[in-house]
This record gives sequence, structure tokens and C-alpha cells, in this order.
Amino acid sequence: MDIPGALLTRIATDPKAIIDAIDAGVSPELFANPDRQIFEFCLSFYKDFGGAPSRGAVEDQFPDFDRWAESTEPTAWFFHEIRRTYKQQQLLRMAREIATSLKKSEDPSDVLEDTVRKRMLEIDSLTSESTDREWSSDEARADRIRRYEEIKKNEGVVGLITPFPTLNATFQFRTEGLYIIVARQGVGKTWLLCKLAHHAWVTDNKPVMIDTREMPIEQIEARLDSLTHGVPSDQLVRGDLDTTVEAKWRKAMLEKSSVPLAPFHIIEETGGVSSDAAKMEKYNAYSLWIDGAYMIPDERGTFEEWKQITNVCRDLKRLAKRTKTAIIITLQFNRQASNTEGDASNIALGDVAKEADGILGLFRSEDQKYNNRATIKVLKNRHALECDPVELEWDLDAGVIKEVDRPTDFGQGSRAEQATTTQQEQTDWSSWSQGDIKW
Repeated sequence: MDIPGALLTRIATDPKAIIDAIDAGVSPELFANPDRQIFEFCLSFYKDFGGAPSRGAVEDQFPDFDRWAESTEPTAWFFHEIRRTYKQQQLLRMAREIATSLKKSEDPSDVLEDTVRKRMLEIDSLTSESTDREWSSDEARADRIRRYEEIKKNEGVVGLITPFPTLNATFQFRTEGLYIIVARQGVGKTWLLCKLAHHAWVTDNKPVMIDTREMPIEQIEARLDSLTHGVPSDQLVRGDLDTTVEAKWRKAMLEKSSVPLAPFHIIEETGGVSSDAAKMEKYNAYSLWIDGAYMIPDERGTFEEWKQITNVCRDLKRLAKRTKTAIIITLQFNRQASNTEGDASNIALGDVAKEADGILGLFRSEDQKYNNRATIKVLKNRHALECDPVELEWDLDAGVIKEVDRPTDFGQGSRAEQATTTQQEQTDWSSWSQGDIKW
């Protein structure tokens, strides 16, 4: 079927079609000439006269156009097909440009930056589809009731829960949301990110992806192993575990899970947001966790540093909404904050707080470091009131990050029960290790 011809026919014969096209964000750039010129004429006609042009009006302006095609498909289907065709054409064009550039012996890094990333950003912008809903309709009201009943059934779980029960009462990582973990350098942002990502994987059993921008993959793996098996990550990295602990760790590493596990991917990306988007699609990731998001390059080519991180966060927010996933990143406080005090306005490099759905601040005083404690403060929560600070046990030698005097929150379901058993085994092992082994 001639999709552009059929869509232009629909616009010229159905008064609602041009309104639907505008509401759906269909851009003239999705068409090739002369269809692009005709669609631009239709948009201009609607702007000037409040309706779509008839066949006769189109033929007066474009006498060579004769591809009228009647069809019965829904108008929205044509929008989808126009976007899909455009994406295919652009990807094919991009592949040809890459081949031509490499044949000319151009720098592959420049080709990647100039051709791939900018083109992918353009494709994403033009092919993203909007969503409309009539709030007052019977269907919408019934949908809201179903959504309420589902939340009620899940006992208030509306997103990815954290290990910390007090925090979960008001703060969760919702799909389509961008969340920030912020602290001064060296306080433990990466540790907290790993703990939260691992917990999301354990409780939901859905694919998780960590993008490590600050440190090698091996160090992230060591931290995840430490949190899972209760062993010191620094000794894992050095290959210096106590003999007895090493034997127990090896045994745990080689044991197969009794239930199928979703993939947990760790990547070391250097490109922009489009690179993470491609990896999310490749791995079907349900959540994305980025350590050191300030190192993500701005694909718009902005030179001002404060604008770069703002643009990156906006692109990540769009990515979360488009993929219906939760995206959690780490950033640093500037010098106006301390290890014990700071708010959303103290995030370094740019004004990114307004882009986030939630912000967690991690703080550790000198006394807390001595007593293996830390504090989480909710600095922003778009969906609920801010809760009181949550005090954590923070014993990295034992791989323990949990709320003080409260059990780890694993939610409901068989996967959660499995996680509870695993956590109990880890706790038993950690207690045994600390009692019998001197680190």
C-alpha cells in the first residue's frame, strides 16, 4: 500500500484526520518530497482556515499529485507506518554513510559521533509517539479503578521498591521516572546504586542494566558479589579473601539458582543517551542504573558544561517515558553541600533537579563512618510527601546495607520469598564470618 498517498487521501476526506495528525505529533520530516510539501500545505491550510484542504484544493496546488487511495485502516495506523518506514530508511541511509566514511579512512570515533549518535537522536525525536486519553470516559474511569485495585493487591507497591521499609512507604522508583542519587565524593553513591539495582533485580526478577561511567566493570561486579555473598569487595578485587571465606564464596558462586533468573547486565558505555537506549532495547532492560551520569556526553553538541548535564537528564527522562522503564543515576553535590547536609539545589554542574521525579541524598558523618552507619534523605519526591531521614546499617566489610532495626523489604510473591531465604543465608554467613574470621 502507498502509505503516504493513503494518509494524504484520508486527510483530504476526513475532517478529523488532520487534527489527529497534529495531536500525534506527525512531522513533515517523516515524508519525502513531494509528499512532504503536500503535508506542510495541509498543516498550513488548517492553521489558516481551521480545517483540512479538499482533494480539489490539493490538486490546485499540486497538479501532478494523483496517488489518491481510499482505505479502511484506522488513521493512527498510518501514523505508525509512516514512522516505521522513516526509521527503516534512515537506518539504511546511516549504514551507507558509515560504510562510505570508513572507506575514506575517516576516524571511526568521528564517524560514530557525527553520523550515528546525531542521527539516532533525530530518529528518536521524530518517531516517538504521543499518548492521549479522555479522562472523563467510561473506559478511562474503569482503567483507573483497575489500576487502584492492582496497587491495593500489591499492598501499595507502585514501582521498584528499595530494601528500606520506611522509605518504601512514600518513595519508590516508578516506571517512566528519572531518579537521582546524590552525595559528596567518596560517601558511597556507587555502593547505594548497586544495592538498589540488585534489590530491584531480586524482587522483580526482570532484566536490569547498570552503566558504569566512573569505574571498571570488575569493580561493580565485586561490589555486587559483596552485597550478595557478604564478603569484603576490596579483598575480592585483590584476590586476598581468607581461605575459609574464599571456599564458602566459591561454593556460593558455583551453586545454581532453584528459579530462573532474569539477566543482570553491566556495561561500560562511553557514548550518549542514544547508546544507553540501544543497549536497553538490546537487553530488554526493565530498569537502567547509571553510575556517574555527569560523564555522559551531550548529543546536542552543547559546550557549556551546565547545559550538558541538563540536556542529558532531559534526554534520560524522555527515554524513561518512551521505554516505560525506571532510570536511576548518580550525581555529585557541589562544595556548598557537606557529608551531612545538602539539598537538591546543591547538585553539581547544572539545574537538573526539576527534571527528576525523585532525589535521594546520601550522607555519612565522621561518627557514622566509625559506627558503620549512613543516612538517606529524600530531597525531592514528585509523587508523595517527603519522609523522615532513614538511618542505615552500612557495613561494607560484611556486604550489609539495610535499614537500622528493620528487616529488608522484599515485597510479595514467590520471587520475594526466594530473596528472603537468600538474604537470611547471607545474614547467617556474615554473622558467622564476623564471629570466626578476622578480616
